[in-house]
Amino acid sequence: MKKKIIISTLVLLVVLALIPISLRLDMVGHKDVSAKLNHQETLFFYRDDCPACQHRYPIEVWKKLTGQKIIFVNTNGKKNYYLVKQFQVSEVPKEVSLKK
Repeated sequence: MKKKIIISTLVLLVVLALIPISLRLDMVGHKDVSAKLNHQETLFFYRDDCPACQHRYPIEVWKKLTGQKIIFVNTNGKKNYYLVKQFQVSEVPKEVSLKK
């Protein structure tokens, strides 16, 4: 019984240790947001090399996992520049709600 608890605890610790790594790898993505905006989403502008964005990113992922419609926009992506300009994003992290 004790062995099962120890093994379960070790597995849990390994999984918890890997979560920040997987979130960091996910942040590097989202460089080309070509989705059509339908005024139901929230845009989350961030840079993958921004410490404040790295801190906030897991919170935004959690919001998306719980049902909120969030589109992640990595401002390091050149193809997202039109969104940065359209929504006048001058600093990150920044949320822009498209809900009317």
